[in-house]
Amino acid sequence: LSTSVAVVAPQYSTNGQVVFGSNNTQASVLGVPPQYMVVRDWEVQKGRFVEDLDDTTHAKVVVLGSSVAEDLFGSALANPVGKTVKINRQNYEVIGVMAEKGSGVQGLDSSVMIPLSTAQIRFGGAGNRSLSSILVQVVSADKLDYAVNELTAILRASHGLSPSQTADFTIQNQTEMVEMVTETTETFSVLLGSIASISLIVGGIGIMNIMMVSV
Repeated sequence: LSTSVAVVAPQYSTNGQVVFGSNNTQASVLGVPPQYMVVRDWEVQKGRFVEDLDDTTHAKVVVLGSSVAEDLFGSALANPVGKTVKINRQNYEVIGVMAEKGSGVQGLDSSVMIPLSTAQIRFGGAGNRSLSSILVQVVSADKLDYAVNELTAILRASHGLSPSQTADFTIQNQTEMVEMVTETTETFSVLLGSIASISLIVGGIGIMNIMMVSV
């Protein structure tokens, strides 16, 4: 039990084709508990999110990301709640649509959420209880490093790893993800600057040659 973590949201991830009528789109299918919305700091735009009862009854219900809802139902004004969509040829009732999150947040707008237990059974097979990842929200920002160390110790113990064994899991925090994005952006900036410089040099040489020939 961690003292630095406020909310925990396990997740089962896969991909699937989501279909409504003649419209279809590829989407990330996420099996999630109700706490997922809290950890992601995400709001429901229409309808509701997955609830505990949906998970305990393995309900075939789905919450759509904004991009998926637009791909399937066309207009942002449309209300898909209550409609039935197919995910990999299985019927799911739409219970909600999420607010737009933005393309920078791991493509959440292009995902659909179903109850965790439903995803494990329907996509992983009967008796499957595996997870793709576990999302956690720390009590406060200053507890981040402590939470990482605490979770590392808990996971190593639950996996039965000795101190000398290499961890068979990875822990990423938001700070590291922001740093990775920043580094990637800086690399692209340098690359684009180099290309622009080379283009200017080549262009200058070409103009110089034309002027010399003209003279």
